[in-house]
Amino acid sequence: MGLINWLRRNARSNKLHDDFWHAMFMKDWKAVERLAQEGASLSQLHSSIEPNPPLVFAVEYEAPLTLIGRLIELGAPINKSGEGDSTALMYAVSKGQVAVVKYLLEKGADVDIKNARNLKAIDIAKRRLETRPDISPSDLKEIIEILEQHSS
Repeated sequence: MGLINWLRRNARSNKLHDDFWHAMFMKDWKAVERLAQEGASLSQLHSSIEPNPPLVFAVEYEAPLTLIGRLIELGAPINKSGEGDSTALMYAVSKGQVAVVKYLLEKGADVDIKNARNLKAIDIAKRRLETRPDISPSDLKEIIEILEQHSS
């Protein structure tokens, strides 16, 4: 009987995990929040497809700030890195998302973490300022100032 109960629990957990990642890929942010509240793992990767943890994915694909906050409230590790050892903060910086950068820092994002290219979030912001004309220079300058205030 113990094995049957374990199999049932595990099947429910796997379905929840699959449903959660399906909602993430579809950018169905309401479903993502609901499934996170139901207990989907916020630190587990989608092993076969997505190299980023849920919080990094949400920032990378510009989920609403309310959802990003909800994922953190529900236990998403704020400094967990994904592809290229980049964190949610690094993705927010690279996209020029001032409000997300501020929020992540308020919640304890570490500005001193380096990615696989040995870059901190501030290094990414400075490079983006030089190389990405599609991102507002004023937003990037504001992000650089914010990061400088939080640097050790």
